[in-house]
Amino acid sequence: MTRGRAVLMSLLFAFAAQLLARAAPAQVLSVDLSSDITFESVLGSHDHEAVLRLALPGPPEVEDLGSLPANADLTAFHRLDGGLRLFSLDTFVELPGGVVADRDDVVQYDGAGYAVLLDGSGAGLPDGARIDALGWRREGGVAALLLSTDVTVELPGGLVAEDEDVVAWDGAAWSLVLDGSAAGVADGLDLDGIDRDPVTGVLFVSFDGSGNLNGLDFDDDDALAWDGATWSLAFSGDLLGASFAAGDLDALGVLTSNIFRDGFESSDTIEWSAAVP
Repeated sequence: MTRGRAVLMSLLFAFAAQLLARAAPAQVLSVDLSSDITFESVLGSHDHEAVLRLALPGPPEVEDLGSLPANADLTAFHRLDGGLRLFSLDTFVELPGGVVADRDDVVQYDGAGYAVLLDGSGAGLPDGARIDALGWRREGGVAALLLSTDVTVELPGGLVAEDEDVVAWDGAAWSLVLDGSAAGVADGLDLDGIDRDPVTGVLFVSFDGSGNLNGLDFDDDDALAWDGATWSLAFSGDLLGASFAAGDLDALGVLTSNIFRDGFESSDTIEWSAAVP
């Protein structure tokens, strides 16, 4: 990559991140992105299992996820405030240390080793469902994973969630967080990226296709913000370059200045044990 092109791509990444910062209700400190195809940044090429972090200000950096199989596409990602990385993959994998995970599981990585945080089938996710969006919430002293799946699922307790919905799992029960159709999301769109501001509750999401929400046009490489009443464009993937725009933004994380302001000083303390639903 020539120096001139590297400088241009660096400016595009910075501008895209700043656009998201302006859309957020709190200062955005960093944005995590993954694509379903190989794309380029100022750091070089990134495969579909890689996550790129855009820090504000500063150059992008690649998230450390250890050694992931090359045939696996990372479909969901969230980095907890203390640095623990949570993710899902699109296929059954065996990870270093003998850890095995399926497409309906959530894996945690602490920089040294892997563990299964959520056994999806044990928690009631039906066979064939794949986790394709992952976030985190803590309210009233209760921590929960925020999830979306690639198909409509019926969960324990009678909750039916479609692929444009977001649900929460607190270790004991499922609940609905976002009813996509009620928020205007068209049938046929799959929500495949999610994060949440821990104080304001604003949701940052991405979808697997193009659409229009209340007059707002978007593509599958964009991120949107939902405040419970209004959709807005958080950023356009086109600003990250043609190689990123050619793919689908399929994992999203947004860290705002509200870090640690939800009454929880260390998000790496999980209220329910790994691999125990």
